[in-house]
Amino acid sequence: MKIKSIHNLRGRIASLIVLMGLLFIASQIKADQWGDWTYTTDGSNVTITGYARTKGDVVVPDVISNMPVVAIGDYAFEADVNLTNVAISSSITSIGIYSFLDCLELTNITTPDSITSIGEGAFQSCHKLKIAPIGRCVSSIGDTAFYYCTSLTSVTLSNSLNSIGRSSFFGCLNLTNVTILESHEF
Repeated sequence: MKIKSIHNLRGRIASLIVLMGLLFIASQIKADQWGDWTYTTDGSNVTITGYARTKGDVVVPDVISNMPVVAIGDYAFEADVNLTNVAISSSITSIGIYSFLDCLELTNITTPDSITSIGEGAFQSCHKLKIAPIGRCVSSIGDTAFYYCTSLTSVTLSNSLNSIGRSSFFGCLNLTNVTILESHEF
């Protein structure tokens, strides 16, 4: 009987340790709030994880809580049907996966030259987007990044681009102009 009790106790202790570990992990990835913005931080940089979606035009801030905003996180603006125009600050270097997926009213996005990567599906199905927001420092474009951006007519790429993912421009039925520029042409 004592052996059975010891095994049950060990099982409960192991379960408790796993639960405590999961709670610790969850507390580390908890999003913070700053005005209409939700974000995560590593203590020195900020990643935008969401927006309260109160208006059609959005300007992504340079700084939140005295820390630079360096990334638009995965799924941050996904399916925001009110989003029409976005201006991204110059401190941001990456646009996460599916960050603007299905933003059906998004017509214009202004990106700085600080962007180095555009994640998988980042602008997928943004049907009203006409010009791809690819800056001169972008070195990678993820799979399906502009998939079915049916109004997309023009793309300008830098020769510093190292990779374009699979089906990045698939379904861009109106894409008629692709320009690849030398770095000094920007």
